Amino acid sequence: MPGPRQSWTLFSLVAFLLLRASAPAQTEPLTSIEAIRNLSQAEADRGLPVQVSGVVTFLDVPRSLAFIQNGPHAIYVSPRFADADQPGTPLVDLSVGDKVALTGITTAGTFAPAITGANSGPVLVRREGRSGLPSPVRPLRGNLLDPSLDCLWIEADGLVRQLGARQNRLYIEIASGRTIFTVVIPGRWPADSIPNHLINASVRVRGVYGSITNEHRQLIGLRLYTPNLRFIQILDGGADSLWSRRPLGVEELMRFRQSTAERVRLQGHVTAVFPGEGVFLRTTDGSIRVATPQAGSVQIGQWVDAVGFSTMDGSRPALEDAILQPGPVGPPPDPIPLRPAQLLDTGRHGELVSVRATLMDRFSRQGETLLLLGDGVRTFTAQLPADDLPSGIPLQSLVQLTGIALVEPEFPALQSGTVAEPVSALPANSFSLALRSTADISLLRRPPFWTQDRILAAFVFLAFSLLLLTFWLVALRRKVRSQTRIISEKAANQHILEERARIARELHDTLEQELAGIGLQLDLARSRLGQSDERMLRPVELALRMLRRCQSETRRSIANLRSTQLEQADLPSALRTMAEEHRTPGGADISVTVTGTPVKLPAPGDQHFLRLFQEALANALKHAHAQTIHLRLAYEPGRVLAEIQDNGDGFDLAQGEAREGHFGLRGMRERAAKLRADLTIDTAPGKGTRISLALPLRPRKLQCAGRLHALPAP
Repeated sequence: MPGPRQSWTLFSLVAFLLLRASAPAQTEPLTSIEAIRNLSQAEADRGLPVQVSGVVTFLDVPRSLAFIQNGPHAIYVSPRFADADQPGTPLVDLSVGDKVALTGITTAGTFAPAITGANSGPVLVRREGRSGLPSPVRPLRGNLLDPSLDCLWIEADGLVRQLGARQNRLYIEIASGRTIFTVVIPGRWPADSIPNHLINASVRVRGVYGSITNEHRQLIGLRLYTPNLRFIQILDGGADSLWSRRPLGVEELMRFRQSTAERVRLQGHVTAVFPGEGVFLRTTDGSIRVATPQAGSVQIGQWVDAVGFSTMDGSRPALEDAILQPGPVGPPPDPIPLRPAQLLDTGRHGELVSVRATLMDRFSRQGETLLLLGDGVRTFTAQLPADDLPSGIPLQSLVQLTGIALVEPEFPALQSGTVAEPVSALPANSFSLALRSTADISLLRRPPFWTQDRILAAFVFLAFSLLLLTFWLVALRRKVRSQTRIISEKAANQHILEERARIARELHDTLEQELAGIGLQLDLARSRLGQSDERMLRPVELALRMLRRCQSETRRSIANLRSTQLEQADLPSALRTMAEEHRTPGGADISVTVTGTPVKLPAPGDQHFLRLFQEALANALKHAHAQTIHLRLAYEPGRVLAEIQDNGDGFDLAQGEAREGHFGLRGMRERAAKLRADLTIDTAPGKGTRISLALPLRPRKLQCAGRLHALPAP
């Protein structure tokens, strides 16, 4: 047992180990901006310690904006600063161009990892002197929406569209290609200090790339944070200095010249207006697309003077960021008619053309209407700028369309190690039309009655009708077979009835009459003998008894042959009629039970069942002296069951089947064999008799049995 002192020592050791395990592990600080920016969002959100250095590229403390850059890497820093040598003293005299060393922790930021102060405090800063701003980064291929530019000092060219000051900031909106961004310059901007001379000027601006993101931390736009106006360089003096220049033709654009940043001037008539996007002009040597925010201020047929930056739209020149000076309004220009073979002519790109085609389909998508058309050679599409399907023009109609031809060229692939050569005419991939409104569609001819849809509908109807006719013929054939089988069975039954009637007549007219005559002779012999000689009288009496029995059996056979119970009613009704005929006052109690839904058994099924009931009932009444006889007929799923049960004397089954001159049991087994049914006889002396016959419902085998045994045994 350890003593109290040893127990306390052991407890202290365990507590020390637990506290050491629960204490956060010391992490080495991150010393490069690149390492911080490579952190994942979850890692940056852990507040890892950092010690980095760099140059301040932008600072706007009231707006909580500060950026530093070290070589090719830059990062956002929370602008609450304190002197690293005196942590309790705020640092407020930092400026752009200062070289600093920062101590803080990481944070996830709204777009990329950033730096903030530890324990919600300020970032500790040590000023290490002055340094020039880094060399600006030029976006690749002029693509300003590039996430990798976030926080970097960049340079971009563009056209000043508008500017204004509010809340101690100057905002300058610049269009660079198809990207529009805002330059933000901090400071006080009285009305007389706003640089309105920059409007419509082509400029080159430097600043820090500020990302605008959505809720999914995805880049959707940018702001350029510029310390002051000296980082904006004017490339030309604005549009006012260009209206006096010589207008160029479309074919003169995008050719070699010394200054590619200068804007160009061209003139022409407006052929199409698409508000919010631009206009199409027809000049003296071709047509051109002009992208401008002033598209809503001009109309079709108007003369327009345009100044903008030339670029390529497929294989044809275009004008971007253009400024328009509207002129007089003239008549709408006439479209150039195109034949099917001219649709893929890349020289027609941007031209106002007219095409005849068949309207094949139409549907709406994202606020515009798309038409699928065919000219007999190829199919193409036409776009309407609004969700407005043309009314009164059914599909398969021949229409005339007027719109701007949009031809997409196919540029040839260059082989490795080769130099591009001039191409006289580029092949085209596709052709489409940009329609100005529904007025650009005119109906030439309505579709014929037998359109593609109607032909398809008629084909489907005929196919469906043929299918129904096939089913009807199959069903009719089965019905004819069934009726033929029924007629054949009826004819066979009628033949059987006629044959049975003939046999009954023959038995009545020959055998029964002969037996009657023999009986008369035996009666005469017995009367003459009287009581003279008992030895001679005994054989005569025996012969008379045998004769009477033969006569009774003959009459019963004739009656069975002439029975029409099954011809006049079904088996259950015939069974009840037979039981009623055998009931006598003071005689046996005969009951009949029929269960299930009766079905017609093919011949000779019903006949065999009825004869079985007759034979068993006669045996129970004549030989068994039964007082209670129960007849049961059950129509069960898959079989028909006949059962006769009595409380008579019963008999030894083996001896009964071996007795000669008695054919009742043998006849029952023969009938069961003909029907291919299961016969069960359960009896014993003094215990009554139960006879059951189970017939599986197998129509084909039963019909076969009916054909093989058309004439039932009596």
